[in-house]
Amino acid sequence: DEKSVLNTVVRLSLLRRTNRAFYVSSDLDIIENGYPLVYERSAEGQKFIVLINPSGKTFERTVKYSEAAESNNCEIKKDKIILKAESFAILKK
Repeated sequence: DEKSVLNTVVRLSLLRRTNRAFYVSSDLDIIENGYPLVYERSAEGQKFIVLINPSGKTFERTVKYSEAAESNNCEIKKDKIILKAESFAILKK
């Protein structure tokens, strides 16, 4: 099952291993501290925006990105994202 927790963790692990922006030494900038949590990870020209919504509410945010790297339980549109309850998205800038 593509949406299983196991497969999601495997994809996230691969994303982390293959992108220097997720290494411990990368830069971390908190954009929004709360619900949803929004931050940017960057290193060596790579940039990702991470959005995490652990709440039971739906949130909509305007974001600029080039492609979606990984997501769960959200709608990603051209310049905005709708984070449904208990969702996340990792977007490449």
